[in-house]
Amino acid sequence: MFKTEKQLVNTITKSVVSSGLRNFVKPSLPINVFKELNLGYGIADIVFVQYYKEINGRGKFFDYFDLSILKIIENEKKTTLEEIHNSTKTTTHKIRQSIKKLEEEGFIKIIDKKYLPKKKYNIIVKNSIAIEAKLRDWRRGLKQAYRYNWFSSKSFVFLPQDNIDLAINDIALFQKLNVGLASINKEGEITIAYNPKHSEPHSERMSRLLNEKVLNALLKK
Repeated sequence: MFKTEKQLVNTITKSVVSSGLRNFVKPSLPINVFKELNLGYGIADIVFVQYYKEINGRGKFFDYFDLSILKIIENEKKTTLEEIHNSTKTTTHKIRQSIKKLEEEGFIKIIDKKYLPKKKYNIIVKNSIAIEAKLRDWRRGLKQAYRYNWFSSKSFVFLPQDNIDLAINDIALFQKLNVGLASINKEGEITIAYNPKHSEPHSERMSRLLNEKVLNALLKK
């Protein structure tokens, strides 16, 4: 049916986008599609993202370390460079680089050599579905897709229709991990064996990192 995972991924992408993403809460929202998205916790074959609106005025975008520094400052309310250094065990040079970006974008302010939060970090991502596509090895796909729950609202393992029976026999594993299972045929028809519950991403920082990817993509459009 599918000779390569690339063929499988392309068919899934085309089919899901054309279907209007029925598994999303608000199918009328705009969609961004990322392939081979690496957020530092596994590379998702496909991530479909719906977002509320574009936030203008951003000149720079944050990586995971920048977001970690921001979170420390948000949590501590008032903190010093030394305290951030002790918390992260990272060089002061790298910390200063992140602080400069955060200050320039208006997220923090400096008073008496202490760093304070200045404005709220807004998430424009409403829903995200991460997909791991496998020709046969559904167990490996399940492990990978489970990791995507750290940043996505839902995650799925997709298999060719002819190869899904063994995975369905162990559907309880998918239910336990809240990972979806679906199949697709060569015509692009999707059958969902298990639709996971919509949930908040396990990691706020990784959720914010996905948000940064979306903001950056919107700027390039």
